[in-house]
Amino acid sequence: MFTDIRKSGKRPLWIREVIWAELNTAWGSEEYTRKRDQNRQNRASDVGGLGSSLHTGGSIPHTEHRRRLKEMLGREPTPVELHSRTHKRQEDQQWIDERARKAHEEYTRLRETHAASGEGYSSGSVEYSEYRIWSQAVGGMQHGRVYGLGVQAQAYEEMSSSTASSSHDSLQAQ
Repeated sequence: MFTDIRKSGKRPLWIREVIWAELNTAWGSEEYTRKRDQNRQNRASDVGGLGSSLHTGGSIPHTEHRRRLKEMLGREPTPVELHSRTHKRQEDQQWIDERARKAHEEYTRLRETHAASGEGYSSGSVEYSEYRIWSQAVGGMQHGRVYGLGVQAQAYEEMSSSTASSSHDSLQAQ
């Protein structure tokens, strides 16, 4: 909305003249121009050669997608289930982009490797193991986020911490 207002150069009636003058000063500053251009580049960035990061969640936060999945499944959704929900087109179940498809393929490969070796499932809950494998498949946490999970990475991280500490506590009690 403000982008359209800035580009039009016309003050809407609901913005007072004093505020309009301050906005124009800010919009004309070198710092604003630099940030605007950097943000434009970031939005169009090519993540790992796989195009810009996309999802199909619309305006619904990952928190809400996770809650809905939990209600639908009757259990906590795994990271890959949340990723599939937010990175596949509903109409044809195709991945939204190459990055989403490759992340899922790498997760599947790692999961099969872990299952064959018996790793991951003995040290805690399935969610903990699934999160560890997913995180490994997508390159771990970057800037407080794990690809495909939005801010829900924090919730999975907390689950894994509490599961690991409760497993550790139960082992110490033995």
